[in-house]
Amino acid sequence: MLSPEKSQRLRAFLATLPDSIAARLADAVARDRASGGRGLPHDLILDALRATHVSAGDLERARADFLSALPMQRAGIFAGGPRFADFTQVLDRERAERGLGAARLLAATSSHGLAQRQARDEAMAHLKRYNDDIVRELRTAQGPRRALVEHRLELAAELTALLFGAAEAEALRRRAASAA
Repeated sequence: MLSPEKSQRLRAFLATLPDSIAARLADAVARDRASGGRGLPHDLILDALRATHVSAGDLERARADFLSALPMQRAGIFAGGPRFADFTQVLDRERAERGLGAARLLAATSSHGLAQRQARDEAMAHLKRYNDDIVRELRTAQGPRRALVEHRLELAAELTALLFGAAEAEALRRRAASAA
């Protein structure tokens, strides 16, 4: 078990590795763990490498999974207008879980690289619009639609906690409660 200071120094070092070396190191550490090796902090190394060396494909998949968990639709002539939250259908749990996994990945990679920051910023802006739409919809929704919006509120609050922090998620819940 490494001290917190040494863990931080190891994470900082691993973040500086080029992608090709990081991939080879991750492969070697995974093989060592699979063969029963006990001399390395396997989870710490692999988590740090995953957080700093995300492939473009993984990032695009995370972006798509996140956006699909919070569906939006376009309004206006020929659907070229602004986007707003789509509360017309029930969101299946698998899609929600993929969205949560994507948010975890985006939160972990937020400070590493321009592409990761842009993906996280896009997800945060999308979530902020979605949260505003939830609060607005709760003011007028009734019956089954209200239940659907409240279900989406719980997912949005979990995603908000991951990307913005627990205080912001609690603020969303308070805003929703006052709108209801």
